[in-house]
Formats: sequence, structure tokens, C-alpha cells
Amino acid sequence: MFSWIRHWPQIALKCAAVVFILLAIGAWRTWALHNAKPEPSINYLAQLNELVQRVQPEGENAWPLYRRILSREFGITGSQSETTPLARELQQFIRQTTLLHSNWDQIDRTAEVATLDKFQPLLQMLDHAAEHSAYFMPYNIDGVLTDDPIPFDLSKPLQKMPLSALSGLNMLRRLNTLAFRAAFERGDWNEALRRLRTGLRIGDHLSNRLFLIEQALAYSSVERILVEASQTLDSTEVSPDHASEMLNALAELRFSTRDLAPRFIEAEQTAWKDMVQWVHSRNGVFLPNAFFDFYEEYGNSPMLPMQTFPRMNIAGPWLGGASMAINQIAEINQFELEMIDQALRDDADGLWDAFFFDRAWHPVPAFFGFKLNFYYRRSLRLDSLVAGLRLMLLLEIYHAETGDWPELVTSAVSIENATDPVSGDLFIYERTPLDEHGRPYELRIPWLDSGDPQAIVNRPREALPAAPPVPYEVID
Repeated sequence: MFSWIRHWPQIALKCAAVVFILLAIGAWRTWALHNAKPEPSINYLAQLNELVQRVQPEGENAWPLYRRILSREFGITGSQSETTPLARELQQFIRQTTLLHSNWDQIDRTAEVATLDKFQPLLQMLDHAAEHSAYFMPYNIDGVLTDDPIPFDLSKPLQKMPLSALSGLNMLRRLNTLAFRAAFERGDWNEALRRLRTGLRIGDHLSNRLFLIEQALAYSSVERILVEASQTLDSTEVSPDHASEMLNALAELRFSTRDLAPRFIEAEQTAWKDMVQWVHSRNGVFLPNAFFDFYEEYGNSPMLPMQTFPRMNIAGPWLGGASMAINQIAEINQFELEMIDQALRDDADGLWDAFFFDRAWHPVPAFFGFKLNFYYRRSLRLDSLVAGLRLMLLLEIYHAETGDWPELVTSAVSIENATDPVSGDLFIYERTPLDEHGRPYELRIPWLDSGDPQAIVNRPREALPAAPPVPYEVID
């Protein structure tokens, strides 16, 4: 019965041998994974350029005209460009100007307007670009601005790709908004309408890009000109003809959240797939060392969270490596698409948290993914702002024709025109005859909290800064 006791030295020796072999294999595996290098083989940059070309509308490409402004006038040719004196002067002017603050006649704006007029040639170039529909700017890994894509040798991941044009384009759209108000206040209607159309077209052009940071600039471009237009309507009477022309300009806007979201989700999927090939071997084996290096350079925080370490083991070769990552990326992108219609739910953020906790186990989506609900809500708010400004223009026409402001919005416009397109509810319209800012009414977006300033379509202008900027000197 206990004969095995006589043979226990042999059994122990065999067990020790098995343990030794397993430890040796584990040590070899650890050494191999530590020293292995990724071997990317798929040109995802080319796929991005094919995608961005596919989403362009019909018509001539405006990008070469923008590039001419950025390179010749601003000196922006790539990520390491040194800007021109003109670009630096415009940047300082935009940072310090008070042209969008307070009532126009509250302070003397002569010097600021004179400085603004110096940049009129830039606005004329922008108007020329606004006549074109498409905006195909190729993505280049080194950030060089070109009309055609530069051949790529897979030497760097897509995350190394700087978006060099954004700072210059941001200055141009802000310059256009400043000129819009100045033209309106000076009574130059044709110039004001031109600035409105150009501002909206800048947003349209940028909406033909793929990455979320580019889409965010598109949102800002359209939002800022819409807010400025609504604030101007509150302080300036507009004739029915002029209001109709503004309505026609709004009708030309192609911006739509449900069209844009799938674009940056597909771009995100492409960038994640590129990331996968930079943290796995050619055979699809997860390389923890490569992932740590990648996260250190491109991650959202300087240090990986503690839960990284068990995930390094669980999401390694034992659960599929690269194939597991690709499958989870596809699941996440499908969830992101489905959540577009759920963005207004009170528990939307909780749904995102639960999904990522349950499904995003591979380190790539787990630590480089983020909730898109904030961006969905922001872009949906833009849809509401467009409809809100359209309603304000219809109310302007009603006021010009009757001399009165309606007590109920539906007594002046149809229910369809008074309805917010996002929530399906009527805009909240409230007469404000004693408003300290001189507004005849306040118009609010129904699906945003009543205490949220972002809910107000015609929110008041900002007051002048507490510390006035250094006065401008007109440079001849």
C-alpha cells in the first residue's frame, strides 16, 4: 500500500526535472518577449489617406489654397516650422483683442480695427478657398504639408504623425470671426455675409478630416461663428432680406454629427490597428516591453496604472495576442457607433465605463481608448445651435414685419422650425423685456440643463477683461 514511499526519491527527481524544464521554458519565453522587436508590415497610413480621399465631396480641392496661406504667409510647412512675423503678429492680436467682448461702442476700438484691417489679404485668400468644396490634405508621418502623400517606409507609428496645419487653421478661423463682427458693427452687410459663409465653410472643410482633434476644430469653427451671429442678432436689427440671406448660408452647411462620427471611429480603428502591430511580433505575440515603451511615449499619463501588470499577462499570447486586440477593437467601434443615438441618456457615461471594464481587456484598447460621449454631446449641441440660429433669424423676420416679438414662439414660426432636431422638443423661448443685456428674449436648448450656460443659444457677450490689454499701435 505504501510502496511508493520506497520510490519517492525517483518521483521527486522526476517532478523536480519537470519543474526545472517549465522554469527554463518560462525564462526563455520571458527573455524572448523582452528582447523581441515588433515588425510592422501593413501601411495603415496609406489606408488613412484612402479613407480621407473617399469622404471628400465632389468639387475642387481647397487644401492647396490653405497650404499656400500656411506656408507662404505663416511659414508653416511641417512640424518643425519657424513661423513668420506675420503669423506671430496675428497670434498676438488674436490673444489680446477685445473685439468679441461687450457692446461695440463701450470702448474705442479704432486701433484694433485698424490692426484687423491689415490682415484683409488673408481673408481674401480664405474666401477663395471657401469657394471649393473638397478638402483633401494628405496625412504624412513627419507632418510635412504637401498636396500629395509622401511615400512611407513603416519606420514610425501613426501616433508619431503631427497635425501641423491645425494651429494655423485655428488662427485663420478666429481671424474670420473677428472680421465678421467688425463688418456687422460697421454696417458692411456684404462683408458680414461673406465672413459668415467663409466661417461655415472652414468648418465644413475641417469636417472632411478624420481624427477627433481635427473634428474638434471643425466643431469650434462652426460653433464660434454661430455664437457670434446669435450675439450680433441680439444687438443689431437685421432686415428680412438680410435674415433670409443668412438662412440661405446656414442651409449650405453640410455639418452632421451622424455623418462625422463614423469617420473618426473608422480612423480610430485604423490607428489602433497600426498600434497593434507596433506592440506585437510578426506572429501576433504580445510584447510587453514594446507596449511599455509605446505607452511611455504616446500614452495619456506618464505612468501605467497598476492594473496594467495582470493585463500584461492575461492579454498576452495565452488569449490570442494581436487577434484578440483586433477583435476587441471591432467590438469597441461597433459599441461607439451604437452609442451615438444614446448620447443624451443620463446613464450614458456609466454605459461607457461598464463596457470598457467588461470588454476592453487587451492593453491597446484598455489604455488608449476613451469615452466619446463628451464629443457626441458637443457635436449634437452644434446641431441644436444651427437650428437655434435658424429660429432666431425667423424671429427677426417676424419682428421686422410685425414690429413685435411673439409671446409664444409657435405663434411666429411653425412647430417644425421651433423644434430642436436633437431631442425632438420645442426650443425653450422666454421673453426678457427687462434683460440687462438688452436681449428681447432668451432661447435655450431643451435637452441641456437649464443652469448650463451652454444651453443658451443667444447667450450674452463676455465682459471686457478685468485688466485691459496693452493698447495697439497701428503699424504702417
